[in-house]
Amino acid sequence: MGQYIGIGLLVAMSIIISLISLVIPSFIIGFMGIIPIIIGVKNFKEYYKKNKEPDTNSSAKNK
Repeated sequence: MGQYIGIGLLVAMSIIISLISLVIPSFIIGFMGIIPIIIGVKNFKEYYKKNKEPDTNSSAKNK
């Protein structure tokens, strides 16, 4: 039963989004592809910054 509800929700969301896309200009929809790239770059920078900081606990264990 849950599979039918899930597929029904996917179809309903697709219909709603396709109707919304008729109102939004197509060049704006094209720019929405940049959003995942921006999120990925932001997450990479946070990951790099987090791993770049020296770990004070590991240097204390080595002494």
